[in-house]
Amino acid sequence: MALFLEPDDLPESEYIETVSGAAGWQHVRGGHTCPSCTGGRGPVLERGECLRCNGRTVDLPGGNMCQYCGDVQPYADGYEDH
Repeated sequence: MALFLEPDDLPESEYIETVSGAAGWQHVRGGHTCPSCTGGRGPVLERGECLRCNGRTVDLPGGNMCQYCGDVQPYADGYEDH
């Protein structure tokens, strides 16, 4: 269920394969592999807010961490715990 969405601000001169490759996706003839699978952590089973693979994230003190690929997105400036 992993998914990489093309960024809204992707320059016309840049290829999505380049951007997704920088995010950990591997591209081979006939398909692609998400960062979670390439890292040996298995497929994405639940979708969420991860910007790398669209997997489910968990709130941690340092930011949102993806349960699948392990990417951590820091909280936005001004974010306060509830």
